[in-house]
Amino acid sequence: TVVDAKTNEDLTRSILLQIILEEEANGVPMFSSSVLAQIIRYYGHAMQGMMGSYLEKNVQAFTDIQNKFTSSAAGALEGKPFSPEMWTQF
Repeated sequence: TVVDAKTNEDLTRSILLQIILEEEANGVPMFSSSVLAQIIRYYGHAMQGMMGSYLEKNVQAFTDIQNKFTSSAAGALEGKPFSPEMWTQF
């Protein structure tokens, strides 16, 4: 959580969006131009709320699966953590 000290305004969303922008601009982007264009098209559309909820639930499901896989893999790898490099190979 990021809060402006003077105005007490919550800046969390703005900061998180800025981080995404910087990450997308540097290195290997997570989103293709096509996906970004499709997401933008939902702004102002009647389905905007549903799209946001859909994305949020699917990211959470992906995170849950990743956590379960990592927990299971930890035992198989004799306690070694499942590194980002291993995820890339997977």
